[in-house]
Amino acid sequence: MTAIPNASQAQVSEIKFTQLQFQVEVDKHKQSQRAYQKLVSMNNQLDTQLNENGMVKEELDLIKKDDAVVYKLQGPVLVRQSLVEAKENVERRIKYIESELEKNKELLKQAREKLGEERALISKLEENIQKMVHAAGITFS
Repeated sequence: MTAIPNASQAQVSEIKFTQLQFQVEVDKHKQSQRAYQKLVSMNNQLDTQLNENGMVKEELDLIKKDDAVVYKLQGPVLVRQSLVEAKENVERRIKYIESELEKNKELLKQAREKLGEERALISKLEENIQKMVHAAGITFS
């Protein structure tokens, strides 16, 4: 920055302080963007799990005999499980995943709002810096 003789030390200090505020807000915004991306990723993962469990439920619903035997994979071993127990487990998982999806969607909404507020603050700080630089008659070479 090259100061024109008209710019007071107070004006230059105020501009530098506002630039520091601007940088702090930009850094916060970057952190918020990373947090938002994690939420998006979690939402996609939950959605995938819900679809997979929905397909399992559909397959289990195709089985007509109530005394049919179903096998569940636990680690490297297939474990015998009754059809009723398997259906109950899948239904519980689906309800749990749906509740987690709802929580995550609310967090995503809050994160989007926060990002918008941060963008507005960053724009306002940038505008203030430009006005102060112009008012102080500072040029960049």
